[in-house]
Amino acid sequence: KLDHIPGIGTKRKHQILQHFGGIQAALRSSIDELQNVPGINKSLAELIYDLKIPLKKVSDFLLFLPNLFYA
Repeated sequence: KLDHIPGIGTKRKHQILQHFGGIQAALRSSIDELQNVPGINKSLAELIYDLKIPLKKVSDFLLFLPNLFYA
């Protein structure tokens, strides 16, 4: 999911995941929390925050999808 955000390469992706402990925590993070990740400045934090909202909605939908078949 982080691969689709401009400016996030392998190194920054690893730093974000290591800082938050996983993708779900990263998707719930605020701009201020993102800025605490080494190598993430305010502009990049804002970009990540703005772009992760649609990614979180897709992620939530994919997590909900199996429930449609078992309800």
